[in-house]
Amino acid sequence: MRYGTRMIESGRIVRLIATGLALASVAVSLGACAQSRQTGGSADAVALYEMGQTEEAYRAALREERGASGAARERAALTAGLSAHAMNRDAEASRWLRPLSRSRDQRIAGRADATLGLIAMADSDHERAASLLERAGRLLKGEAGARAHFHAAEAYALSGRPETARLHLRLALASSTDAALRSTIRERLGEFSYTVQMGAFSSMTNAQRAADNVRRSAASIGLGEPMIVEHTTAAGSRLWLVHVGRFTSLDDATRARVRLGRQGVVTSLKR
Repeated sequence: MRYGTRMIESGRIVRLIATGLALASVAVSLGACAQSRQTGGSADAVALYEMGQTEEAYRAALREERGASGAARERAALTAGLSAHAMNRDAEASRWLRPLSRSRDQRIAGRADATLGLIAMADSDHERAASLLERAGRLLKGEAGARAHFHAAEAYALSGRPETARLHLRLALASSTDAALRSTIRERLGEFSYTVQMGAFSSMTNAQRAADNVRRSAASIGLGEPMIVEHTTAAGSRLWLVHVGRFTSLDDATRARVRLGRQGVVTSLKR
């Protein structure tokens, strides 16, 4: 499966993946701060949202927003925007969230940017999604920041910028303690890898000779056995490629090429 394909199969998939980011961030940035509960013992908008009662959360957020000011009003507006997004009402969500992108509260601004980024992702506006999610990753801390970086990586990959995508996957991995997310990140990191190609040959015999010539050098620096890979060109002809090592970053592959001390080129491998 090509990197990022799941993110563009349907808006529903994007929203399901986003749920963890939404709940984690709201619990941290709003739950501890929300003070405004309605009279009569009814739950406040944040509590309703966290329970998955998005329609009720939206209506409660509207009431709270009308009667609040300052930070409390921003919190209510954020909950309204998140609830609208969860109900697939993205235009409405965007109207609530865009002003919050300028909030002085980094948690509110980051959460707004993250959700706006997911909306842009669902609309296939990957460049804008990447920019918003990258900013959200800088503003949010812990698991919410990790998930923002993860989605930024998806957006950059879909924009044709694999190296920037890898950078954000590493940032997500460094911030996350969630076992499932970390497993997914490691899987993604494996989908773009690099090797040092020592030559492309029209005969298996010549490829084997090249592999034999580089075997000792590769073993001495811990790169293992050279691999011979059969490749069919666009014109239909067959080539045998000699690959040495597999690396998770372009920098590591480049360093290995230098250490091999031979005429090799770094090339990417995509699943």
